[in-house]
Formats: sequence, C-alpha cells, structure tokens
Amino acid sequence: MMFLGCVLVASITLAPQAHAEAPEVMREYELGKKALKTHQPAVALTHFKAALAQADRSLGSTWQMLLAVALTYQKLEQPAFAAEMFRRFLAVTEEHSALMTQKWKTRRELVLEDLTDLERKLSKTHVVVMVTSKPAGAAIAVDGAAAGADGDAITPTRLWLSPGEHVVSLTSAGHQPFERSLSLTAGQLDSVSVSL
Repeated sequence: MMFLGCVLVASITLAPQAHAEAPEVMREYELGKKALKTHQPAVALTHFKAALAQADRSLGSTWQMLLAVALTYQKLEQPAFAAEMFRRFLAVTEEHSALMTQKWKTRRELVLEDLTDLERKLSKTHVVVMVTSKPAGAAIAVDGAAAGADGDAITPTRLWLSPGEHVVSLTSAGHQPFERSLSLTAGQLDSVSVSL
C-alpha cells in the first residue's frame, strides 16, 4: 500500500483544478487538510465528508473528496470503510475512464491495486458478507446500526465485518423486515440473500 501515502499527499496537498466549485466545498476541504496536519483525522473526516456531500459541480472535486475520505478512514484504522470508499471512487470514475486525464487514469489504476491489497489484508482479519435481496435496494443494518461508512448501505453490497456474532437486518418499504444472526470467523466468506 505504498501508493496510498502518495495519494494522500496528492489528494490533500494539491488544490483541485480551477473551476466554479461552491465556496463551502473548498472551505470544508481546507479545514479537513488542516485537521490532518494537526493529527486530528476524526475532525478531518467530518470536513471531508461535508465537502463530498456538496461537491456535485465538479467531477474532479468529487473524486478528490472520495479519495480524501477513503484515506482518512485508513488513518483512523478503519480499513473496511476505507475499502468501501475506494470502491465508490472506482464506481463513480468508471463511466468517465475513457475520457479522464492521464493523472486521473494513473490514480485510478493505483487505487485499484491498493484496494486489492487492502482487501487481501482484510480477508485475513475480517469476514466478507455478500448481502443481496429481491427486490434490491433494501436498507441494511448490522447489530442495530445502519451499515456502511455513511450508514446508507443497501442491497446488493458487500460488508466487511469483524469476527464474532452479528445480526444483519434488511428493511424495504412495503415488505416484511428480515433478520439473520451470523457467527463469523476471520477469513470466512458468507452471504445473506433473501426474497422480501
């Protein structure tokens, strides 16, 4: 994961391309960078997430904020959420990959390599649980808390869970809620699949 540190430096120290980005995005971004420099990654995460939520006017800013959030999760030693955010970055950049600049193409390739490495390490310490439902789009909770880095995980998705006992719940409007208890061991692959 040598590249992750380089991306962090690039993502955090390089200003986004000049564009008509909302001032709030840049303010939150700068506050996030300042928090990282003063070793306050939890504070930085709050600012980067606020910037990401508002960064809808520029693809580059959205991509940059996704990387900043992912890398901040790594600083917070939350690799499962870091992997989730890297996957989001790869998903939102996929449709533009043929047209993006070489800088972003290179960054995307390196993030894919680092995600592979991160998930290889997670597979030794965590459990990957594939969660699907019919119909798709069911909200997922784990142990009573909304799943995902932003608490917005829906089916289909993969979850990286710590070993041990967990309860996975699925809810979808107009359908009966579903709940399943899991007993998970590190390195295991499990699934929750249900017709609601």
